Amino acid sequence: MALLVIVCLAGLGLGLVATSSAERQISGNVSSAAAIGLAADAVVEGVITEVGAAPDWTLLLSGATVSAFSEGAHQVTTPSAAPLDLDAMTAELQADAAGTFPLGANTPAWRLFGWGTLATLAGIAPSASSAYVAVWVADDPADGDGSASTDANGVIMLHGEAFGRGGSRASADVVLSRTAGGPRVLSWRSR
Repeated sequence: MALLVIVCLAGLGLGLVATSSAERQISGNVSSAAAIGLAADAVVEGVITEVGAAPDWTLLLSGATVSAFSEGAHQVTTPSAAPLDLDAMTAELQADAAGTFPLGANTPAWRLFGWGTLATLAGIAPSASSAYVAVWVADDPADGDGSASTDANGVIMLHGEAFGRGGSRASADVVLSRTAGGPRVLSWRSR
């Protein structure tokens, strides 16, 4: 009888240990997802000032100007050791834009504007964040000037993505307007 009670208590103890381990892992994943969401917002916020300082947004839309925050190759490895092809992501964004805004010459053309580690963007130690971030720029679909590479109405779109450990990923979409006081956020959507 004592042996049976010991076996039951041991089983119960192992079950509690397994539950505790799973809860710790869930908590870590929730924390990581929240951090990656903030990283997606941060990359967009980080380039808004730079975009606002540009004398002409057409230079950004045409690809003639890229962010000072641009780290090397377009084929990189994310913190979860997965390969990331930023050119392929640009093509995916463009395919989505063509399906969402089939406006011919006015269909937004996404251009990679800035990319690299969040630590580089934020100027922090690499150990503080392992997130990899990228941001694209495109003309807004309501521009109506017949060119996706020319800004005629002072409104552009930014799309930021962040990639973290465990395959976590988040994005932020922002529409900016040029004003005399600097760029003004018209809309901001984080996913």
